Amino acid sequence: MPVNPKIGAGRPSKKDKKAHKTSPREIVRAQRAAEILQMRLQGYSLRAIGEAQTPKMDSSRVHQIITAELAKSVEEPIESVRKLELERLDEMLVGVYERAIGGDAISIDRVLAIQNRRASLAGLNAATKIEASGPGGGPIEVKDATDAEIAAALVAFLAKAGAKPPEAK
Repeated sequence: MPVNPKIGAGRPSKKDKKAHKTSPREIVRAQRAAEILQMRLQGYSLRAIGEAQTPKMDSSRVHQIITAELAKSVEEPIESVRKLELERLDEMLVGVYERAIGGDAISIDRVLAIQNRRASLAGLNAATKIEASGPGGGPIEVKDATDAEIAAALVAFLAKAGAKPPEAK
């Protein structure tokens, strides 16, 4: 029985949602994106770039490709730096971890600082939620005040702080 050499030869299966980074399909996509970016850099309009593609594409798709590629060009170096920094922190941790486990207070402090920095870089720290409220946890009351009332409140505040209020003109 003859065997078709093309079947299964380096192609992602249809079940694979995402092609491998080095697949022929992904290479063609990257080349097309590079061509689109080059045309845009040369001053072609989005519409003209879309018309030059085979198959043709509308200007909104050209715009999507350009913005996605530009975002990648920023994200990839950031991710590389983040990975490098995490590796450096891991190396530092190895140097002090045994002493920290042994009870050395300074080493414990360093381990905690390294862990805190690592969690921050990895995005593990939850955002701090701050909620402002008025007296007794109720709503903040907003009051309209005249310039004279504001000036009087400022003078009272300065007097309480021990500062001399400015002289009136």
